[in-house]
Amino acid sequence: MSRVWLVTGSASGLGRNIAEAVLASGDRLVATARDPRRLEDLVRKYGDQLRTAQLDVADETAAYAAVQLAVEAVDRLDVLVNNRGLPRSSVCSSSSAG
Repeated sequence: MSRVWLVTGSASGLGRNIAEAVLASGDRLVATARDPRRLEDLVRKYGDQLRTAQLDVADETAAYAAVQLAVEAVDRLDVLVNNRGLPRSSVCSSSSAG
């Protein structure tokens, strides 16, 4: 039986790589992105194996909706990958030299 994944930040970077690996393995995926249009190539390639949802992980209501989408689509959620990134400047800007 294939697993059902929800991967945040699926439009680029590590999230995109995870999403592609999940789909290539035959598992089902709910892929989230701030702009789900950036996932259209995966939708064309994988069809019903993939659902997409708009999600900014800082929006708690949207996060619940994305999980609900996964559960409604296939009655369960097996794996959650919270791939939230931080802006590069935030790590450096909070440190002080001296």
